[in-house]
Amino acid sequence: CNWAYRILQRPCLVAAGCPVREHATTVEVLAWPIVHDARLDHTLAWLPELRSLPRDIAREPWRLEYCPVRRIDVKPYRDSPLWFCSANRVNWQYEYDWLSGHAWTMAAVPANASERQPLRCEESRGAFELGRDYPRPIVPPLCLEVDLDRLPVDHGWGDTSAAERHHIW
Repeated sequence: CNWAYRILQRPCLVAAGCPVREHATTVEVLAWPIVHDARLDHTLAWLPELRSLPRDIAREPWRLEYCPVRRIDVKPYRDSPLWFCSANRVNWQYEYDWLSGHAWTMAAVPANASERQPLRCEESRGAFELGRDYPRPIVPPLCLEVDLDRLPVDHGWGDTSAAERHHIW
């Protein structure tokens, strides 16, 4: 995926004391594929191990073991540590109107936790196992809030129940 190099923080912001350690640091790596690979054709061609999953889960496979923790503001501003390219543009609202400007931090849920449960889609994921078939995130992930009705392309979102995707409506 040619978006992967954006996962690292902007060096000038890290040097200035603006590191973000709690979650993924450049939101483009999550936002761009929503429109530019809207049906997951590219992703699933390169990551065939995700093909057995519902597309909502193939986009965010960490949701099998991670739960939402906290809603955060990710709307860009000049020199935002979360947006590498878009933060210095004047057309952010035009380009990303389908994003609410918020995301959810995610945390792994211990196997013995009872108060929060990760997504359970055993019947549709087959023998897929996060950590064996696809790596667990090294950087704590985010789930961007996406308004499906505002996406400017035909997309492949929405193949899980609304209750399983609190950040997508």
